[in-house]
Amino acid sequence: MEGFCLNSPLHDRNIGYASEIGVENGRQMRKKKTWVCLGVAIVVLFSLPVFDHLMSEPMIRIFGDSMDWRSRCLMGLRGIDCGRVKLNGDPKAATACALKAQT
Repeated sequence: MEGFCLNSPLHDRNIGYASEIGVENGRQMRKKKTWVCLGVAIVVLFSLPVFDHLMSEPMIRIFGDSMDWRSRCLMGLRGIDCGRVKLNGDPKAATACALKAQT
């Protein structure tokens, strides 16, 4: 029973073969991990504009954009904020407020 003897050449060949399989499996796992990491990085890279928009929208509503800051600077401490007119909205209320603030 040469196959069961620890000092046999067959045993040495089987250990070498097993270690080659282990090395090959390790390479395959590293290759899979690399592809997964690359895929995740690409998904994150392409989704950054979406996340940026989702994060900046509430911040702009709370603190205002650069035009809001500039208009606050121009109107001073006693200025009146007449609000914003939405796209295709009715500007009558804001216009009346602005005209009243000028008098």
